[in-house]
Amino acid sequence: MLIIKGNIYLYDMLVRAKTLMSGVRCTLVIDSNPHICQIKTFDGNDIPLNTNIGVNILIISGEINLLSFIKGAEFTLFKGKEIGRGNVEEIKEVYLEKENLEVVKEKEVLRNIFDYAEQLSCALIYEDVYRLIE
Repeated sequence: MLIIKGNIYLYDMLVRAKTLMSGVRCTLVIDSNPHICQIKTFDGNDIPLNTNIGVNILIISGEINLLSFIKGAEFTLFKGKEIGRGNVEEIKEVYLEKENLEVVKEKEVLRNIFDYAEQLSCALIYEDVYRLIE
């Protein structure tokens, strides 16, 4: 699981409301990989349209490539169709769990993910994940 701090800009022409509720779920696409995410404002208020705003984004599902979520990385948001765009400010929390990493078959990719996560003070790496590269 991954929680990032990001900046987003939602298009008013593609959203029928004047705002979106904090906690809305949508698809975040980064490096051509789709992820189901939940977007929450820092104060819990609705997300305004046509405005750059800082938010927390919880990546709920998808094949997460941790190396894609570097500072400044750009992403697109979809809810049926494209509704906005954004960029990564920082990774807030990372949880590396064996059951979520078993789909990665290349040991070198796993090593790169582990090396990157080990450098982050916000990462929780469960002991059993290291068995995947033995």
